Amino acid sequence: MSGFVMFFGVPAGLAMMVAVASGRILKKQPNLVPLTLRAMLAICSPVFAVLLFFYVWQRIDYANHESSGGGDYMGPMTMLIYGAPIFGVIFLVSAFVAACVFART
Repeated sequence: MSGFVMFFGVPAGLAMMVAVASGRILKKQPNLVPLTLRAMLAICSPVFAVLLFFYVWQRIDYANHESSGGGDYMGPMTMLIYGAPIFGVIFLVSAFVAACVFART
């Protein structure tokens, strides 16, 4: 259960939080940037946050793996491949949430 939460629950929660925050912040803040560019950035930011989460986790896990002797390694980033349908749904829902929050505020 803990692995499922770490691989899917945390990225889903992170994507939703980033979607809401980026939708609100980008709607109001940089007025010099065109509105459509800000909307696209708000929609893409949850995907970037999840990829950054897995990248940092991969680097930390690989360093731990190398310090314990090395060998064959299959890290957390592979879950983006094996869990592609789940992450696809997470990315679509978070993009929809970001677009709705961007449009409402």
